[in-house]
Amino acid sequence: MRRFMDKKTYGNPIIYEFLNENYYPVKFNSEDKNTIEIYGRKFSNENTPHKRGRNSLHEFTQFMNVNAVPSTVFLDEKGKPITMLQGELSAKEARTLS
Repeated sequence: MRRFMDKKTYGNPIIYEFLNENYYPVKFNSEDKNTIEIYGRKFSNENTPHKRGRNSLHEFTQFMNVNAVPSTVFLDEKGKPITMLQGELSAKEARTLS
């Protein structure tokens, strides 16, 4: 799924240009093993060593209320969620959002 979004959505020149002109795009792996610090607290993925196959969802993913992967979350200038788009999003669908 990640490859689909990278290639078909975010790799589209129109979408790429729009996002980079209007937002600060940040890609976050919802199964990441690293601890991150944001909003004055630390988020980690403590359950990863105990899982087989796919990793568990990172605490930050859960904090952002992301329940489906892939998801695109738009934040305001203070880092608060504005909207979330869940599931694969084609470039054609993304263009209708701009």
